[in-house]
Amino acid sequence: MTFDLGVVSMRGCPAVKLSEMKRSRTMSRSIACKLILSTLAILFCSIQALAAEYTVTPDMSPERAIEVIESAGAGDVVLIEPGTYQFRVYLQKDGVTIKGSDPNNRPVFDYAGKDVDQWPGSDSGKIHRWAWQIQADNITVEDLVIQGAVHRADRNSSTAIFLGPLTIYREPTPPDTIPENITLRNLLLRDNDEGLTGTAHNVLVERCEFHGNGDPSAKNPRHNVYLQGGSAVFRFCHIHAPAVHANLSLRTKDARIEYCDIGPWGEGSSHGIQLLTDKAGSTKGESYQQTLTLIGNKLSGVREGKKGMSKFIFLGNTNKYAGNRMRLNMYYNTFEGEKGNFGHIVQLLPGPGQEKMEVFLYNNVFKNNYNPIRYSAGDVNDPLYNGDIRHNWFPKADYGKWSLIMQDNVIGGDPIRKGAGAANMEFGEVPKFEPLGNPRSSALNLGAYE
Repeated sequence: MTFDLGVVSMRGCPAVKLSEMKRSRTMSRSIACKLILSTLAILFCSIQALAAEYTVTPDMSPERAIEVIESAGAGDVVLIEPGTYQFRVYLQKDGVTIKGSDPNNRPVFDYAGKDVDQWPGSDSGKIHRWAWQIQADNITVEDLVIQGAVHRADRNSSTAIFLGPLTIYREPTPPDTIPENITLRNLLLRDNDEGLTGTAHNVLVERCEFHGNGDPSAKNPRHNVYLQGGSAVFRFCHIHAPAVHANLSLRTKDARIEYCDIGPWGEGSSHGIQLLTDKAGSTKGESYQQTLTLIGNKLSGVREGKKGMSKFIFLGNTNKYAGNRMRLNMYYNTFEGEKGNFGHIVQLLPGPGQEKMEVFLYNNVFKNNYNPIRYSAGDVNDPLYNGDIRHNWFPKADYGKWSLIMQDNVIGGDPIRKGAGAANMEFGEVPKFEPLGNPRSSALNLGAYE
């Protein structure tokens, strides 16, 4: 539908000036369309008029600032001016945008390592240990810093941002309580018990940084990111150095990690990235698919502390759900592990009734690590597994046990790149890669550099 200076049109109806409607003498399909369009135009303008912009300033009382943020409705934008804020936020109205007024001087929500429920905040969220809780659809939060959110009272961790209902630890989560269409952009989440946690569908995390999150004393979870639900995309993010455990622990149905810089992870975990069974969507034995795709990332295989990397990516049916299928896609990534480390890049752990576990590695650079896949049960010949590993660069080693699925890879020598290269996350846009599966003709179609 379009609106332009008194002219309205809609598919199936002719464009017509509203003033001409008065001159129509016959009731026809055209007039009916015009009447409908006139009504819709009025409704559209009314809705637009209701959207508003609000501002939160550091000199406001916490109670007033909370009221401004939490009373915003569909279409409203809340601008938060630079400064330091110390209160909890609970968003339960759809269609709201919360953003810092200056992306280059982001406001800081600093909980200062004090139990989050000791700071002012709405009681609507019920569980007060989360700094921000989003229980609504079509929410955007951008240009903020959230730090120091902890909860030590009962060893259940706090988090900077929690998505969804109170049922994250229950199986399954009631579908009508799971928020959809959440966008997090240009956020810095650091030194919290958890950076991002919860259950949601269609989550976009873009140009965010996570580091220093994780509480060694908490029961669970305790990662930079712990997310379950439907689809999630992490794009142009820097995720590194959790205080403990993994950078990304995912229980989503479909997750994509695109053009990110994934750094070293905590010594409390054997894995940098985990795809685990989806607690929120358990299907009582019915077949369901989970997919993790990494494309164009710079990946570190370094585990902090005294221990080296054990397995970088872990696909695990840890809840032993029958009917589960898991697939890993890794395309055009540059992976660099510790020198002399013989850990596996991928570990597969099936559960009872597992239908399939699949691994597809194309056009990657794997430096300083020698073993592509560890099978926790069976081996490459087991029909439970399916894989294809081709056109990658691996260091010199014996790959005989994976020969059934390894084709046309480059073994040993120097993984030549064009100059020093630049990580794709710095390009500002999605690079145009050659089609997947093409033979390596130059450095331009290998790894996450261009």
